[in-house]
Amino acid sequence: MAKMLRVFKDFRGGLSEMANDNMPDNGLVLAKNTVPGDYAGISRSNGSVIAYPQISDIHPVVLLFEFQPASQEAMVIAFTQVDENSMNMYKFTGGNWDSVLLGTKKVLDYFVYAGVLYWLNGEKIKRYDGVNTPGDLSEYSGEGYSPSGLWSLVEKAVAVEQRGQRWFYATKDNQVIFTNVSYPNALAGTSAIDIRVTDGADDKINALHEFNEGLLVFLTRSVYYLSGWDFSGGTDIKLTRLNVTCGTKWPKTVKTVENAVIYLGIDGLYQLSLPYYATQIVSKNISEKKISKRLNEDTPKECYGEVFGGIYYLGLRFDDVIKEFRYYINEKSFWGEFTQQPYCYYRGGDALYLGCANGFVLKYDDNSFQYVDPASGLPMPIVFTAQTKGFDVAGAMFMDAKLKRAFVAVKQYQEQSTTLKLQIKADYADAAWDWTVNEVSFDDSLVWQEGNYDKAYWGWLDAVTKEISVNKKAKRIQYLFYDDHTGQPATIYGVGVLYKKKKVKGNREGITDVTPMYDD
Repeated sequence: MAKMLRVFKDFRGGLSEMANDNMPDNGLVLAKNTVPGDYAGISRSNGSVIAYPQISDIHPVVLLFEFQPASQEAMVIAFTQVDENSMNMYKFTGGNWDSVLLGTKKVLDYFVYAGVLYWLNGEKIKRYDGVNTPGDLSEYSGEGYSPSGLWSLVEKAVAVEQRGQRWFYATKDNQVIFTNVSYPNALAGTSAIDIRVTDGADDKINALHEFNEGLLVFLTRSVYYLSGWDFSGGTDIKLTRLNVTCGTKWPKTVKTVENAVIYLGIDGLYQLSLPYYATQIVSKNISEKKISKRLNEDTPKECYGEVFGGIYYLGLRFDDVIKEFRYYINEKSFWGEFTQQPYCYYRGGDALYLGCANGFVLKYDDNSFQYVDPASGLPMPIVFTAQTKGFDVAGAMFMDAKLKRAFVAVKQYQEQSTTLKLQIKADYADAAWDWTVNEVSFDDSLVWQEGNYDKAYWGWLDAVTKEISVNKKAKRIQYLFYDDHTGQPATIYGVGVLYKKKKVKGNREGITDVTPMYDD
């Protein structure tokens, strides 16, 4: 019987938690530190480098952003988490971190206006101009300040959002209070809007986010949309409860992406969008429960999100570990987990910055092939693991085949070796055989000329296909790739098998004879 070749390629569908038979052929059961490759296949994730000197405070950096004070140079502001309800504030100027405020309350939300930084801590609204010691906003009342019963609620706000020339504050009592035009601290007597809560006492406002000329109000179990223009008169305000599965309890995950808003709900990642053919905002679970197992294992203490380079980065912080996942917006695929463990994100210029443990601030770098250990600041390997779904060797379920050869096509880099550990497993039973090849090198003799290059630069030669002899009987086959080398890139284009079909053999196992009801 003739040998036949079956090729599986392009696993850019990303992570999937579905059963093998329901998964798409381009999906992966496991995708640790794995990302879509260039134009095809899958690759090891890019690495990170140290972006700023280590902050003297050894606590984790949980809030990081750029601040442009009036008539001064821009600076980077960092808040380090001392405990659950206390933070320290630092600013980066002159090549070093300077302590600004020690022992402040936890920062719930912030905004910058007219060269002044404001933030909420659940007790008072804080103000910092980049020079003087931070103080309460009430100490700098200024023009337009309106002390009233509403202002005491605003000072205890949990979220703030600027829409147009007004500021909207979400209170602990499920109210949205908006200011007069152009004044973040000026309130009108009729500026409070009550949000009806029908899903239990724990359904509280957690986030506000501007979208499509309106304001999204995120509660734990629901989402409202506040629209209208004439807020002062109160005649044009419309509050609509959206038909969504859930809201969010993690306000830092709410981000805008290309005419849509992404946020993390209790059972996955959701996208709110306004299709061109509709007048109502629609909701969709875009993670398809691909992180539901991670969320159900334990409840994250904090979750952070950021959009950079067409990717939505999501960090989940548990008691002793941080798990990062990524959603590739254009490819609509979900990947993770990633093991750099950022506490927060900051999108600055042409790089994505990470606040990490022990006062380290890192950034992702396409030219780095290693992570940075926040415990020591030293390089650590990017552990690359990818596991495919189970494939029918012969393309038909339950058909026996003699597996002769296995093929792996890998991108060959100049100036750098590419080495992988490869495991091939068949038939998915605990007693099923598996065959492991350690340290499969994809340095081919045909590309030995790499030693002739005097200067170090990244490039790539044609893909190298490694052929592995198997000679085993199998119905189904699964590939597992693993590598923990420091500084090595990796790109896998696809896999293939060379096999012979086996004739189907019948038997009477499980069949019993039945006495005929009628005799001839």
